[in-house]
Amino acid sequence: MESNVLNKRGYISLIRKLRLIYPLDTKDIKKLIDKIVIWYNIKYPDNYILSITENGNNGNYYLVSEAMNIERLIYTLTEEEKELMNCFYKSKEQNIKTTYDNNINNVSNSESYFYLYDYNTYPYKPEYKKIIYYDIKTGIINKNKSNRYIFNSNGNVYRSVCTIKELLEAFRKSNEKKIGYTNLVNIVDNYKTSKDARNFLIELIIAKLNNNPNSDSVCNSFRVFNFKKEINEYICRLEKFKEQEIIKKKELKLSDM
Repeated sequence: MESNVLNKRGYISLIRKLRLIYPLDTKDIKKLIDKIVIWYNIKYPDNYILSITENGNNGNYYLVSEAMNIERLIYTLTEEEKELMNCFYKSKEQNIKTTYDNNINNVSNSESYFYLYDYNTYPYKPEYKKIIYYDIKTGIINKNKSNRYIFNSNGNVYRSVCTIKELLEAFRKSNEKKIGYTNLVNIVDNYKTSKDARNFLIELIIAKLNNNPNSDSVCNSFRVFNFKKEINEYICRLEKFKEQEIIKKKELKLSDM
């Protein structure tokens, strides 16, 4: 069953795309799946599940399962695995090494950059690149450090953008011809690929939890239910954090006007 799951819906193709963003191969992905499956088998052992279904809550096991929360699980992963689970805006210009503590949103060294190209200059020279700094967690642009030409030119339609996604949308809407933004497109595409990969990874974990030959269907279903609940809540917290950071940045900008 597992081998069929691992090869469905273009899994190999997805891994090839992931290699452009993260230094992970099929063995690494399988290790990540196994880590999370083992975690949930330990967190929710059969006797705990059966005690709940038959007698109500078991206090001792409940304390253990509460301590093994999803943030603690993410903290035990490698840096590459954490980045895959958190879905960052990855730039090929700079290989960012992130560090964490127990707070899912506390990531240091989270600033990266990419280059835009100015086609107003001819012949083209490397020094005409325009550098943009941004936060890999939220995509928020650091305009104080970035090239001011993009945002401060008179009448520039890009002055109001806050994130790299908004900058890309602004470039496309204005049918920009004078600035080369292929690097920006790649970062946003990488972000979408990361989210697709995480969704597919979750499907693979669910499939493996659901087909554990050492447990009965009741226990397998219980673990699947709780894993889905906990991972969805985790992703929602990540997305809410990103949204709140963007809102704060925009409100701060309005207060400065």
